[in-house]
Amino acid sequence: DNIEKRLRVLQRQLDRQHRSGSPECFDEKGRHIEGVCYWEDHSKRAQKTQAQIAKVHRKLAARRDSEQARQKSSNNRRPPGKRSLARIRKRRMTKANGNSDSTARPEDEVYT
Repeated sequence: DNIEKRLRVLQRQLDRQHRSGSPECFDEKGRHIEGVCYWEDHSKRAQKTQAQIAKVHRKLAARRDSEQARQKSSNNRRPPGKRSLARIRKRRMTKANGNSDSTARPEDEVYT
């Protein structure tokens, strides 16, 4: 969506700001050097970009939470299917025959 696209744009922007602000963190092929880079003095613009990235991440997390909550609530409101209707009918039949046990059937009873 638009939020994921906005996140990618901001991450590319921050990467460009990192490359221009601290070129010593990258080798001649443009790869990041591990353990050498301590990009501490961010520009004000880079700090704003980081704040925007954090805001987008919060929005994405809120969207995931609301989608999961909606999914859980829709699972709870499932209409009765054929199987549950059959169970209801079976229970009614057993109660009508006077059996308290739902697994007992009239032909299983022994008359003495």
